[in-house]
Amino acid sequence: MNSINIPVSTQVSRRGKGHPYYIYAPPYRETSAGIVVLHTLCHLLNREGYEAYIAGTDVVNPKFDTPVARPDVLVAHKLQGRTPIAVYPEVVSGNPLNAEVCVRYILNRIGRISGKPLNEGKDDLFFYYSENFLGDAKKAEVDFLFLPILDTELFKPDPSRKKDRSFVFQYRFPLDKIDFSLFPAGTELMSMANPVSLPELATKLQAGRVLYSYEVTAVCAQAMACGCPVIYMHDGGLKDLPEQFMFGINGAAMVSEKNGLARAAATVGSVYPASVALSNIFWAQLPVFLEKSQNAARKAQSAARGSQGSQPIEPKRRIAAVSAEPDTHRWPAVRIAKPFGQLENYWDICWPVQDSTNVSNMDVLLIQSSLPMFASQEQLDSLFATGKPVVYETSEPCHDLPVDHPLHFLSKGTAAKVESVMRRATALLVTTPALAERLRPWNANIHVVPTHVDLDLFYSPVREQGGTVRIGVMGSAAKPRNFALVEPALNAIRARFADNVQFVFVGTLPPADWMTRADVTVTGIAQSYEEHAAAFRQLELDIGLMPLAGSEADDGATRLEWLEYSAAGVATIGSDHAAYNELVTHGGNGLRIPSNSTDAWIDAIARLIEDPAYRRGLARTAQLAVVKHASLQSQIARYHEFFVRCAGGNPGSMPEVARIPAVLILDAEGDSQRVQQSLTRHAQGPCSDHMVVVLTTQEGALPEWSDDLRYVQATASEYPGALEQLCAHTDFDWKVITEAGVA
Repeated sequence: MNSINIPVSTQVSRRGKGHPYYIYAPPYRETSAGIVVLHTLCHLLNREGYEAYIAGTDVVNPKFDTPVARPDVLVAHKLQGRTPIAVYPEVVSGNPLNAEVCVRYILNRIGRISGKPLNEGKDDLFFYYSENFLGDAKKAEVDFLFLPILDTELFKPDPSRKKDRSFVFQYRFPLDKIDFSLFPAGTELMSMANPVSLPELATKLQAGRVLYSYEVTAVCAQAMACGCPVIYMHDGGLKDLPEQFMFGINGAAMVSEKNGLARAAATVGSVYPASVALSNIFWAQLPVFLEKSQNAARKAQSAARGSQGSQPIEPKRRIAAVSAEPDTHRWPAVRIAKPFGQLENYWDICWPVQDSTNVSNMDVLLIQSSLPMFASQEQLDSLFATGKPVVYETSEPCHDLPVDHPLHFLSKGTAAKVESVMRRATALLVTTPALAERLRPWNANIHVVPTHVDLDLFYSPVREQGGTVRIGVMGSAAKPRNFALVEPALNAIRARFADNVQFVFVGTLPPADWMTRADVTVTGIAQSYEEHAAAFRQLELDIGLMPLAGSEADDGATRLEWLEYSAAGVATIGSDHAAYNELVTHGGNGLRIPSNSTDAWIDAIARLIEDPAYRRGLARTAQLAVVKHASLQSQIARYHEFFVRCAGGNPGSMPEVARIPAVLILDAEGDSQRVQQSLTRHAQGPCSDHMVVVLTTQEGALPEWSDDLRYVQATASEYPGALEQLCAHTDFDWKVITEAGVA
């Protein structure tokens, strides 16, 4: 099985049985049995109709049903009034997810791998994988959850193979302490330092005469299932034959047992059929796990409600969205359909223009943007005549659209109708503070809810590979007055980098003289927002250009384009313009350029082409900012609160999540000199008062943690997973993510 970085839908709205589970796990890899157990547990809980997520990493097995718990999922579950259950392996100390209910899943002896205590809560639940890991606990007093992950289709005897190979397995036991003279001549080292694929491992073990091991690992069970007996060495700390609860004393022996290998070889044939039958144990133990964890969540939920006083559950409210465009188009989808899709447990939404719904029994009517320009006065009057609260939502001044807007002339002729709707509405909902000030003369009850991006649609990992650099031009950037700002610079970049760049026009046409150029790609116009998102991810852009003329209005379009670029892992370069400056810190999560400086545009684009590490740093920082602050999933409570108030209700308020502003330095090469260069630059930069976290593969002792500087150490194989976990860490608000040594 191969693991890949993929954006997995959080599926918050599917509402599985009971309270949700967050399985705190390292990145998926098939060579670690403990990790496979955690991911498999998440998969099986979902298959059983519960709602389970992998927390702490985006690296999952694409064949599993293991949605990722992004930082916004907790907010959504809190809005739903549910109590997440965190499941931690024994290598996790404390409660990093701050969950009210914690399950400690003991997959090894406590402290053996991490060297840390659990620091568990007094009410935490404990489930042990096997008797081998009990420590001081007594078998009769604990609960077990044994989840066999042995692939019996792969690891099985092959009678046609000659058994003439001997192996010694090494993982955590020091290699330099292994005395190879104790083993038969020709014994092969099988080490986790050089892992092989599972099919390759099975092929080896099927030819095995004996496997020596200093520790209990999944490889031992895999060997016995293949008909290869196992001899355990005392030097690894093993005193008695392990795994007897699974196979008895069959197929294995301690090295000190007289004629132990002969007995193990004679009985190893019973291990494979026993392995096939082991899955029954898990299904017998799972109901206990479910009942105890769900009961703990119900008690925590009840206690929380009791502390808040008796609050009756309100029925779902109903809202009618009256729009001139289908709900699948970009702006209706972004501003209405997607937010209320996330709130389906609280709101029913209908689209009267499309489905002829009677609006008289709605709780709120929402008139969107250009609808007053197309509807008759009689139709508009009928909406207000219902006596229901009416919200007018817009991202642009439809009574006075600019000259280059496609609906400019229609706007002039229908301005009176639009202004009447704004005056009569219960409230106005707009995208930017600038637009709010412009419309305030028509209605003082005006609210700003910025546009957010749906991570489930747009999230893509930052592109790591080199090759042709793909530069995107989308939406506002393609307007003639905006494109004119960068066209001279792009021509210079084309001449300078020749075949190393490609210009991609996303859902828009380039100027006529660009149409036939070999280095230009033009995408089609998507019929729906979801089609646009799917096509956008597949473009694999490296740089997004956002030129804005001084006369360009701050109407929310720039924000949406930046969010889509950033969610998809694309670094942006934009004009020094209010609409872009609100989003971007220069050199942190993007670059800001004087609009009319061709040289500045050339320098900025050239730098991101020539310095992919710097480009990746900008993209990662922007993407994490979107995940934590500007995703639809993280801000959905704001929509709910606004519309409940419009309907006359009291929604309460969602607590703000306090995060530590910080800088993340990535040191994949373990180069202390380059790290020091980055620390020196940081001390002189605009984020000098922020904490610095260094993720490094350096070996040996590292500086002690302080209030200002923290080192996180990882091996080369652990590094990608550690990076994913740090980026998603809910305690930090990453202002800059940079690779060590990057200027």
